[in-house]
Amino acid sequence: MVKDGGLITLDREKRKDGPKHDRHDLKLDLVPGTESGVISVHRQVNRPERADKLLSTFVQYFGSTGASKSDLRAAAGMDPATFFRAVNDLVQCGDLTNTGTDKRPFYIGDGK
Repeated sequence: MVKDGGLITLDREKRKDGPKHDRHDLKLDLVPGTESGVISVHRQVNRPERADKLLSTFVQYFGSTGASKSDLRAAAGMDPATFFRAVNDLVQCGDLTNTGTDKRPFYIGDGK
């Protein structure tokens, strides 16, 4: 766990199911008019254009069901190198999560 300017970063390097490593940036948001707060996930909003395009495709076609890597690639219509970079961008920033395996990825969105 690392604290940085109001953010708390949690790195999980081991677990039974799912990706072996994932990272979550969290922050405490105060609830106006109370002495309470909630912990929320902090997402970077500066995604490359390729990632924004792929996320838009994912939400439009697979937002409620999730998608295999091959189905997402077919729907995106991107060249392979750009597609794989965009998927990696979205996984790293937490917009997509691989609930499958490394050999057979299956992506779900973050629900936002």
